[in-house]
Amino acid sequence: LSNSESSESSELKKITSSSKVYISNHMCYYDAIILSQYVQCGAIGSAYVMETLLGKILKTFTDIITIVRGTSQNSVQLMNNYLDTGKSILVFPQGLFGNYNTLTHFRTGAFATRYNVQPIILKYVQDISCLDPVDMLMFDNINVNVHILEPIEKLENESVPEYAERARNIISEHCELKLSNVDSRDTFD
Repeated sequence: LSNSESSESSELKKITSSSKVYISNHMCYYDAIILSQYVQCGAIGSAYVMETLLGKILKTFTDIITIVRGTSQNSVQLMNNYLDTGKSILVFPQGLFGNYNTLTHFRTGAFATRYNVQPIILKYVQDISCLDPVDMLMFDNINVNVHILEPIEKLENESVPEYAERARNIISEHCELKLSNVDSRDTFD
C-alpha cells in the first residue's frame, strides 16, 4: 500500500538505539505503520483509536500505551516508565490528524518526559488528509517522503511548552509546513 523512502540514506544513521521519544506529524491512521518501517518502538494511542479496527491491528505488532483523554491519568509517567525499560516510544504530539501542509499546536506530554525527542516527518506526495482508511485503498501506492531529523534536547532553562514549540518550529522550517493555530484540546475523540 505504501512506498516510503527517506529523503537521504544518511538520515537513517540518525536513528540510534538509545531510548527516546520519536515525534511525528500525523496525517492518517497509516502513519504508525509507515513509521514502523524505520523505528522499533512502542506508541501512544487514545482509547478511542485503540477500539478501531486499525488500532486493534496496531496492538498486534507493537506495544501501545493507551491514553484516556479527559481523565487524571498521568501520560508522562506512563511514558517515562516505558522509556526507563530501554525502549523508545512514538508520539504524535498534534493529538489529531493534521492538514496536508500544516502543523497544529503540539500537546506537551512527549516533551515533559526525561528523554530527548527525535522528529520523523512524513510528507505524503498525495493529499490524503481527507481520506478514511477504506478510501485510501483506492490508491495502488501511497508515496511518502520520510525526513529523519536529529534528536532535539530540552535546553536548561526552557519550559516544556517552549520546548514543544521549538520542536514544532524546527519541523516546520525543515519540511516547509505552515504553523496552524488549531489545538487538539479544542477537539474531542
